[in-house]
Amino acid sequence: SSACYSTPSTLAWGCQSQEENAIKRKCANIIHNMVKLVTNADDAELFLPKLLPRLEAAAQETPDPECRSVCAAATETVKRVVKVGQGARLG
Repeated sequence: SSACYSTPSTLAWGCQSQEENAIKRKCANIIHNMVKLVTNADDAELFLPKLLPRLEAAAQETPDPECRSVCAAATETVKRVVKVGQGARLG
């Protein structure tokens, strides 16, 4: 469905939002929860390269401490899924 293709782009855009920390925080929460549902790391390879750099930037550059911590937690979850996926392929 087209929602599967447009959702990561929308979330990536939200992570870059300069006006609203609430948008960044909500996008980070959605990414965090979405990544937890990934059972096959190959499925995540479609959208993680677009999302991870923007999440990392939001975790480092956002002035709001609460938003930064939500983005950092989402970043760590994404990295954990990527690491598990790479281990599954290599192991």
